[in-house]
Amino acid sequence: MGPVITAFKNFIPNLLTLINLTFGLIGVVFAFSEKLHLAGVMVFIAAVFDFFDGFAARLLNAQSELGKELDSLADMVAFGVLPGVIVYQIMNGFLGIHYVPVLERPTELHVLSMCAFLLPACSAYRLAKFNIDTRQSSNFIGLPTPAMAIFFASIPIIAESQYEYNLYVALDQIQLNGIAQFYHYDGFDMGIIGLFQSTTFWIIAVLLFSYLMVSPLPIISMKFKSLKWADNKWRFIFLIVALLTSLVCFQNYTVGLRFIPWLEWLFLPLVIVELVIISIIKRLAER
Repeated sequence: MGPVITAFKNFIPNLLTLINLTFGLIGVVFAFSEKLHLAGVMVFIAAVFDFFDGFAARLLNAQSELGKELDSLADMVAFGVLPGVIVYQIMNGFLGIHYVPVLERPTELHVLSMCAFLLPACSAYRLAKFNIDTRQSSNFIGLPTPAMAIFFASIPIIAESQYEYNLYVALDQIQLNGIAQFYHYDGFDMGIIGLFQSTTFWIIAVLLFSYLMVSPLPIISMKFKSLKWADNKWRFIFLIVALLTSLVCFQNYTVGLRFIPWLEWLFLPLVIVELVIISIIKRLAER
């Protein structure tokens, strides 16, 4: 194999990593252009390229220290900065300051919305720690940044696709009731929309996921070294639970049970929460 072909082969994983980075940057542009749902979609596209850059590196035997560092820098943008900006914009919306010029916003509300930047700060710390930690070959220590990013990126997608809800506008109860009548929302739908407008929910979510990223909690990874149940029991348990969750969330397209709320893409944040819960159960069971 000639040196040019070898160099190109070695560059392919890095090219995929740079595409991951580019979609993260596009997502930031969308987030500041009142297209939060598209910003969320960019996180998922970046996650696809994040998976394939590592897959290509192993397939082509092109793993390198440069690729490792480049991957962390790209992940910092796509799965650290971008979800932080998404949450910042969402918080500005329900706090009612999105359309207020930045320098005219009340200081306490501006500081409150900037709590979202704890996510990229902890992402940077986690990614740096991951690069020097040799213990994370089979499982992760701390929640991976893509998992955190998927949780927060899914919320504007859910708001747009399921509820046609504008995250940039703070709504009072009368306006929410009007929307509920127009779109035929039920009590569950109103509860979800109310959650999206809750300061308590967002502060708790930011603090919790920031802690999970830098915590010593072992998190289940999908790194299968065999297909034996004994070697992968907790991985299989998580996959079974995730599959059952998807069937319940999208049951409106199959069995159509009326007593189950219209969940659909709430599947995405639910699966991330399930990953954390099953990882905690695994740790307790193995003590």
